[in-house]
Amino acid sequence: MVFVTEIRYNTIFRRLPGKELLGHAISHLKVRSDVECMLRCQRHPGCKSINYVRSNSESDEQRTCELNEQVNGALSEILHGKEESCHFVVV
Repeated sequence: MVFVTEIRYNTIFRRLPGKELLGHAISHLKVRSDVECMLRCQRHPGCKSINYVRSNSESDEQRTCELNEQVNGALSEILHGKEESCHFVVV
């Protein structure tokens, strides 16, 4: 199932739950929500996608946000399954 999320500045992200892109991170951040992660991507000129990783601990308010520099080829070939991750691609 694919979801589309729109946030400020008319940037649209395609949401791919349970997936993450490996080997293309340009920045690793701690954020409170996926929306904050998307906003960080918008502000970074080289950001083309994000990995948002929820913590396994419910008490952990900070989540991992990875800004990625690229998305190449067929997504199914480069994305890896990870239940606690969600990959967002700028469309």
